[in-house]
Amino acid sequence: MHCPDNENTKDQQFFFLGQQWIKTSIIEYRQSNQTISRLLRIRVQFPEKFFAAALLHIYLGTFSLEDITDLVLVTQEELTFQRAQIDFLILVDRLKVEFTRHFREKLTSNVYTPADYGAIAAEFAAFDEMTRNQIRVPLYIEMRELAGSIARKSEFDLPIDRSIFRSFQKLFSFFVFEPNFMPVGGKPLSREFSHIAEEIVWQRLGEDFAALASQLEVEPEHYPIKPTIKRLFADLYPQ
Repeated sequence: MHCPDNENTKDQQFFFLGQQWIKTSIIEYRQSNQTISRLLRIRVQFPEKFFAAALLHIYLGTFSLEDITDLVLVTQEELTFQRAQIDFLILVDRLKVEFTRHFREKLTSNVYTPADYGAIAAEFAAFDEMTRNQIRVPLYIEMRELAGSIARKSEFDLPIDRSIFRSFQKLFSFFVFEPNFMPVGGKPLSREFSHIAEEIVWQRLGEDFAALASQLEVEPEHYPIKPTIKRLFADLYPQ
């Protein structure tokens, strides 16, 4: 028997940074009289559903344009027309930049559970390539620099600020899940990173690395991103 209430409860257990940001952005847009501050030096207004469609473009790694039109209740012809307009394309690019900044800030300022990191990484794999790169490149560089600092200071038994361990922990906990959801082009983190995480960082923080390792064994099917995201957005514009 299909149990929508149980399904909805299960969906809410997933922690998706993109889905939360999109819903918040739509609510804020609705409350601001649907005005974008400036695009091409002029104030621009889009109907809310086209603004929502622009937001959903971050998911083009998984969603088709048809998926987006189904969620925001516009026709494919309408969205195709908008995608030929410079203002709409600039809006899409601007929103992607704003989102990637938001994603990086949320990831580096909060500590999540291993299951949350799994969900965050699963959703990350659903983003379009440009969005993933704008997130991944600066964060990976930061993690690599932190790893180098921790390794050097540990080798010479120098003091290391706890905040450095915590910063590395956040990034490692995200990136270690990436290969699970991106088998094409997703490479496991190096043994050096894993050694620093398990033998130094988690021990110095007094935390159990096994909890993260156990979550890594969960099959990707446990995170059904596309159908879950669709259900979470279903109340935006009810059929």
